[in-house]
Amino acid sequence: MDQSSPPGLTAPEIAYQWITGFIAGLPRDEETFLNEATLAKATGTSRTPVREALLRLEAEGFIRRVPHKGAYVPPITDQEVRANLQARSVVECWAVDARGHFDQATLDVLQGIVDQQRLAASDPAGSLSWIRSFTTPSSGQPATRFSPISTRPCGSAS
Repeated sequence: MDQSSPPGLTAPEIAYQWITGFIAGLPRDEETFLNEATLAKATGTSRTPVREALLRLEAEGFIRRVPHKGAYVPPITDQEVRANLQARSVVECWAVDARGHFDQATLDVLQGIVDQQRLAASDPAGSLSWIRSFTTPSSGQPATRFSPISTRPCGSAS
């Protein structure tokens, strides 16, 4: 377990964060089975928090559970990656177009995010963690940051 976990985290949150990091480091094109007992030992928690973390990861679509067999991380195909990026691009372009004009301070913030994304893109595990910071904040509150993942210019936004 990562001994530098922030104080105040619950056991399920510790397990969730550890398992998420573990999954992010797996080859995306290979199926991997997960063992609750092994995960409990690795996270320094009992199996109950691990089960809770696995249920959360299943709800988020990161793993699949098979009755009487356990949980596994399904492989992710290139086609699935392209489809997700394409869908995200459509949503983000719509958001930019709907927003209209951006002042220079906002453009500077957005450019900083794009620069962070480019750095994260060189590390698949880091990239997943970085993308997740926009979509599933640890506070449980909706994400309020903009994630410019588009690979093409959007509409008429300036």
